[in-house]
Amino acid sequence: DVIASIRQKCSQQRIRIGEFFRDFDKLRSGYITAGQFRIGLNMAKCVISASEFKLLLDTFRAPKAGEHIKWREFCDVVDEVFTKKGLEKNVDITLDDARTNRIYGRQAASKVDKKIVEHVVARFKEVIMRQRL
Repeated sequence: DVIASIRQKCSQQRIRIGEFFRDFDKLRSGYITAGQFRIGLNMAKCVISASEFKLLLDTFRAPKAGEHIKWREFCDVVDEVFTKKGLEKNVDITLDDARTNRIYGRQAASKVDKKIVEHVVARFKEVIMRQRL
């Protein structure tokens, strides 16, 4: 996962990725061009392939005309490795384990995956019962 690798790099080096994009957004609109987004990633030393960059562009594409990226939303997603935004206002939010979120990314398992896991666990139980372990 591209975002998980960027999160891990930001966590290891203790950098806030928004610092590299803020100067490109002179009007503080939250949008920058795709070229500026690429330059900001390079300045942060986040080296990604062209296909991974395209995936980020598709994920954070702005509704504005042209090739604009929602850099603030991207930074909020990446900075979740440090803290959750709006935590002061909503004190009853349940927080995810940041270690697994940073390393693996956080995605919910699909129904098919859950069925497969349940089947594998059931098979392990059968084998253990047969061998009386």
